[in-house]
Amino acid sequence: MTTRRALTLTSLKGEDNLEIRHVPIPDVGDNDVLINVKFCGLNFAECSLRQGLYSPIPPLPTVPGYECSGVIGQIGSQVTDLKVGDRVVGLKNFGAWSDVVVLPSSDCNVIPDNMSLEDAAAIPVNYLTSYLMLFDQAALKPGDKVFVHMAAGGVGTAVGQLCLTVPDVTVIGTASKAKHKHCLANGIHHPIDYKSLDFVEETRKLFPKGVDIMLDPVGGPTSKKSHTLLRSLGKHIHYGGSSYISGANKTWTSMFSIMWNFFNSGSYSGFGLMERSVLVGGLHVGKMMQDPEYHPVTRRAMTNLLNMYKEEKIKPHIDSVWHFEQIKEAMGRIYSGQNVGKVILNASVMSDKGTQATKK
Repeated sequence: MTTRRALTLTSLKGEDNLEIRHVPIPDVGDNDVLINVKFCGLNFAECSLRQGLYSPIPPLPTVPGYECSGVIGQIGSQVTDLKVGDRVVGLKNFGAWSDVVVLPSSDCNVIPDNMSLEDAAAIPVNYLTSYLMLFDQAALKPGDKVFVHMAAGGVGTAVGQLCLTVPDVTVIGTASKAKHKHCLANGIHHPIDYKSLDFVEETRKLFPKGVDIMLDPVGGPTSKKSHTLLRSLGKHIHYGGSSYISGANKTWTSMFSIMWNFFNSGSYSGFGLMERSVLVGGLHVGKMMQDPEYHPVTRRAMTNLLNMYKEEKIKPHIDSVWHFEQIKEAMGRIYSGQNVGKVILNASVMSDKGTQATKK
């Protein structure tokens, strides 16, 4: 086999700008591994990239995707800690949406025996984001009050589960009423229906002084409201901008909405932060993955997360599994906010009968 199937982004316009192409398989370098991919993760980042609302945008055409799982089919001459046949999870700065991936062995982890390849593909982006925000940036400690928006999504689920590993942490999160059962089962102690209730008022009823950690993937006016919930020494961490995305197509209406949300997202002055004794930060795991300097950080976090899974402290919730041929429908589930947990892609060829997603 000299070519691979790769889900390729061809432009930044329309709903049909992703197509399956057969492209050459990269050479395997001395320190590389070749993975026969079984599953890939689908994230809000790729949905944003599809519309050109993600930074940085690689030259087109490009193969999106940050995470994949599968079986090693070939190793480079200098690789000693991995072998052909190992079941692994890999992190890649774009290019993971392919049935064959070549990446440095240092960006690849053997998964525990009790981990499925589906779960492995759901771990890197969501759980790395949650882990680095909670433990590296916010220094989560016993007794903290944590607020997370989109609490039933992939990151929200990971945040809830990780907070359960620290004593006496309380987690508040926004989610539609239908998703509250999922939230309660995954470490979100107080789910708030953002469609019918004001999340600031509801949180103040629980904790009048506010929260210690605010995890914010929304942006826009919601971020301004979220910031008011910080108590002294609190940390507000931004890791997305879901308010800027309204669907698969960019229209004049959606572009106006993007600009309106951007200019109404609030700003922070040094004196203002000093007056309240709070911190504001941000996390972009994708950009960290581009810089080799941070690879030891992500590898350490991945090792810890895989050990947590092995010890049954965390477990991704798979919302649904879609084939590459169903990418439009898979993304539609995220655009519409229907997903509960992680949406993943099956890298195998879809059979004639495989017209429906596998729902979990």
